[in-house]
Amino acid sequence: WASAKATIQAGVDAQGLRSGWVFVGSGTYSLSAAITVSNPVHIVGVDGSGLTIVDGQGCVSCFDLGDTASVIEGLTITNGYAENGGGIYCSDTTPVVANCTISGNSATRGGGMHYGTANNCTISGNSTRWGGGMYYGVANNCTISDNSATNGGGMYNGMANNCTINGNSATYGGGMAGGTAKNTIVYGNTAPNGKNFYHSSAYYTCSPDLTHGVNGNITNVPLFVDAANGDYRLAAGSPCIDAGSNGYVVGALDLAGLPRIAGGVVDMGAYEYYNEDDDEDGDGMPNWWEATHFGSILGSAPTDDYDNDLFDNISEWIAGTNPSDPNSVFVVSVSTNQIPTGFVIEWTSVEGRSYSVRWRETLTDDYEVLQDEIEYPQNSYTDTLHNAESSGFYRVEVRMP
Repeated sequence: WASAKATIQAGVDAQGLRSGWVFVGSGTYSLSAAITVSNPVHIVGVDGSGLTIVDGQGCVSCFDLGDTASVIEGLTITNGYAENGGGIYCSDTTPVVANCTISGNSATRGGGMHYGTANNCTISGNSTRWGGGMYYGVANNCTISDNSATNGGGMYNGMANNCTINGNSATYGGGMAGGTAKNTIVYGNTAPNGKNFYHSSAYYTCSPDLTHGVNGNITNVPLFVDAANGDYRLAAGSPCIDAGSNGYVVGALDLAGLPRIAGGVVDMGAYEYYNEDDDEDGDGMPNWWEATHFGSILGSAPTDDYDNDLFDNISEWIAGTNPSDPNSVFVVSVSTNQIPTGFVIEWTSVEGRSYSVRWRETLTDDYEVLQDEIEYPQNSYTDTLHNAESSGFYRVEVRMP
């Protein structure tokens, strides 16, 4: 990293005519011109989209990929502006954008993305006249939410495969205007003309605008875990579970990085249904927790320190802290205000965990248990046994059930 290029564009230009790779470190990259890619370059944010941000500063598109066989992966693409493709401009579907967050961009056509192929992306909060989230192009295993447009709030004349299109708004086609949806949930969008679909085709898709039972489509309420807070995973009992067509599956993994088909038949929407306690990769961290914080179950290993706060990921899961926030750590404090009554040991208590308070006189002594199995919401313990000691050390252990 000591000899790395100062800008992403310089890294791209250094590839010359080759099909090389550009590795982007964490941070915010503010642009005065779109990053232009003319060759099949693979640009990847090594720390993931949560920590690697490309900012168009409200005046330029973030990327111009043309029709190159290029790939952008693991970035947040935001605050871009252009006539075509506020976040990303492509002239056809060849360029691939994978595992990215595309949000807060604006344009005349394609607020988030103009053409291109989006795989396992979150496309939200973009605005335009045609195609708030995406204009033409292909979206696979994506969530497209809270975008706005005159035509096609979520997508205009594109192809959506195993996507969740929710909370978008437009005059014509709140969810989609034109285009085709397969294995997709298009629900909860708003528009005076075609709340969810306007002159669009759908197969094995869930939407109240469709005819139940025709082309495999259903009109039931999809039952998300928490759509109001952007959690579009399927809840237990959702009619979208095992309701898709395996023939329309694109890609081996869903948006959470889990196998795209569970139980033999693909689910509708961007997420395959798994029990919240499931740990598909067996790393000690549940699927839902990894998907929430790392973008997928493969986003970061248990021994990694995702936010560089000196607590590895598995410790953050056990402690109930946020592994993507360096300010979220397990903190223990000791108050001497109660002397001679006793020392008060305090911590932040998290539901679903138990705590044990221990003490030892010197660093070479074994710890003795003062109280074990302290359950949430209790977050303190008063030690009346050692308040007369001249020195000592406390330890609070946190455990999963």
